[in-house]
Amino acid sequence: MGDYLEIAFPPRIPHLQHVVINQAAKDQLGWRKGISSTLVPNVLDYENPPDPIDDYAADVRREIGLAGSDLLILQPNRMIPRKGIEHAIHLLRRLQDPHCKLVVSHAARDEGLSYSEEIRELAQDEGVKLILFGGRVADRRQLNRVQGDFPADHRGLH
Repeated sequence: MGDYLEIAFPPRIPHLQHVVINQAAKDQLGWRKGISSTLVPNVLDYENPPDPIDDYAADVRREIGLAGSDLLILQPNRMIPRKGIEHAIHLLRRLQDPHCKLVVSHAARDEGLSYSEEIRELAQDEGVKLILFGGRVADRRQLNRVQGDFPADHRGLH
């Protein structure tokens, strides 16, 4: 089966345009498959200010357990090994600022929980406050959790 996947994916169809989110993916797609792609960076729009905080977002800091003087250090990723969350933990340990709190925005979901457990243990060993907030973050705004969402214990861990 692996040979079929290697041959067929990603597909090489003349009218199909491939899109990648970083230069490394662009380079690898070209090098490994000989396929050109368009780079669409997966970054924030720093040219324009964010929308003002509305009623929906006004309680986020309180909901995740941050005090007024706390600094939210955001890791806006899923809890998976290739995101390198351990690097953020090591950085916060070196900063030695008790007001810095590491917030990981998404749970592992279908990629297993072993890395998540390792990260929790590392944060505890390093004395870094780790807050997992996947239960509140989704691809769209909603007030009620949907079935199959993250377990309640993924919120506010430290």
